[in-house]
Amino acid sequence: MGDGRGVMMRGNGLVTAGESLEEAVVLTWYGEDAARVELAVLAAGDAGNPAFFTQEEATRRATWSGRILERMWDHLTYGDPEA
Repeated sequence: MGDGRGVMMRGNGLVTAGESLEEAVVLTWYGEDAARVELAVLAAGDAGNPAFFTQEEATRRATWSGRILERMWDHLTYGDPEA
Protein backbone atom coordinates (compact mmCIF):
# COMPACT_ATOMS: atom_id res chain seq x y z
CA MET A 1 0.00 0.00 0.00
CA GLY A 2 2.96 2.29 0.39
CA ASP A 3 1.73 5.59 1.80
CA GLY A 4 -1.86 4.72 0.88
CA ARG A 5 -4.65 3.78 3.27
CA GLY A 6 -6.07 1.00 1.15
CA VAL A 7 -5.58 -1.18 -1.89
CA MET A 8 -8.06 -2.86 -4.19
CA MET A 9 -6.90 -6.37 -5.05
CA ARG A 10 -8.37 -8.02 -8.11
CA GLY A 11 -10.42 -11.01 -7.02
CA ASN A 12 -9.94 -10.25 -3.31
CA GLY A 13 -11.61 -6.92 -2.68
CA LEU A 14 -10.51 -3.95 -0.66
CA VAL A 15 -7.93 -4.04 2.12
CA THR A 16 -7.51 -0.99 4.34
CA ALA A 17 -5.20 0.07 7.14
CA GLY A 18 -5.85 2.68 9.79
CA GLU A 19 -4.43 3.97 13.01
CA SER A 20 -7.22 2.07 14.80
CA LEU A 21 -9.66 -0.73 14.07
CA GLU A 22 -12.43 1.85 13.82
CA GLU A 23 -10.52 3.83 11.19
CA ALA A 24 -9.76 0.75 9.09
CA VAL A 25 -13.42 -0.36 9.19
CA VAL A 26 -14.71 3.12 8.28
CA LEU A 27 -12.24 3.35 5.39
CA THR A 28 -13.49 -0.02 4.15
CA TRP A 29 -17.11 1.13 4.32
CA TYR A 30 -16.33 4.35 2.42
CA GLY A 31 -14.28 2.45 -0.18
CA GLU A 32 -17.02 -0.09 -0.82
CA ASP A 33 -19.65 2.65 -0.98
CA ALA A 34 -17.56 4.56 -3.53
CA ALA A 35 -17.30 1.39 -5.64
CA ARG A 36 -21.08 0.90 -5.43
CA VAL A 37 -21.69 4.46 -6.62
CA GLU A 38 -19.19 4.09 -9.47
CA LEU A 39 -20.87 0.88 -10.63
CA ALA A 40 -24.27 2.58 -10.57
CA VAL A 41 -22.93 5.46 -12.67
CA LEU A 42 -21.36 3.07 -15.17
CA ALA A 43 -24.55 1.02 -15.36
CA ALA A 44 -26.52 4.17 -16.16
CA GLY A 45 -24.71 4.42 -19.46
CA ASP A 46 -22.32 6.97 -20.87
CA ALA A 47 -20.46 8.54 -17.97
CA GLY A 48 -19.73 11.59 -20.11
CA ASN A 49 -16.53 13.43 -19.34
CA PRO A 50 -15.60 12.42 -15.80
CA ALA A 51 -13.76 15.00 -13.72
CA PHE A 52 -10.91 13.70 -11.61
CA PHE A 53 -9.46 15.34 -8.52
CA THR A 54 -5.89 16.55 -8.72
CA GLN A 55 -3.52 15.20 -6.06
CA GLU A 56 -3.80 18.54 -4.23
CA GLU A 57 -7.62 18.40 -4.29
CA ALA A 58 -7.65 14.79 -3.11
CA THR A 59 -5.26 15.61 -0.26
CA ARG A 60 -7.41 18.56 0.80
CA ARG A 61 -10.54 16.36 0.85
CA ALA A 62 -8.87 13.52 2.80
CA THR A 63 -9.71 14.78 6.27
CA TRP A 64 -11.20 13.40 9.46
CA SER A 65 -12.34 16.83 10.69
CA GLY A 66 -15.92 17.25 11.83
CA ARG A 67 -15.91 13.91 13.68
CA ILE A 68 -16.32 12.05 10.38
CA LEU A 69 -14.68 8.90 11.74
CA GLU A 70 -16.57 8.94 15.02
CA ARG A 71 -19.95 9.66 13.42
CA MET A 72 -19.56 6.85 10.88
CA TRP A 73 -18.39 4.43 13.58
CA ASP A 74 -21.47 5.36 15.65
CA HIS A 75 -23.66 4.70 12.60
CA LEU A 76 -22.02 1.34 11.83
CA THR A 77 -22.25 0.12 15.42
CA TYR A 78 -25.68 1.53 16.32
CA GLY A 79 -27.57 -0.98 18.45
CA ASP A 80 -24.62 -3.35 18.76
CA PRO A 81 -24.28 -4.25 22.43
CA GLU A 82 -20.61 -5.14 21.96
CA ALA A 83 -19.61 -1.76 20.50
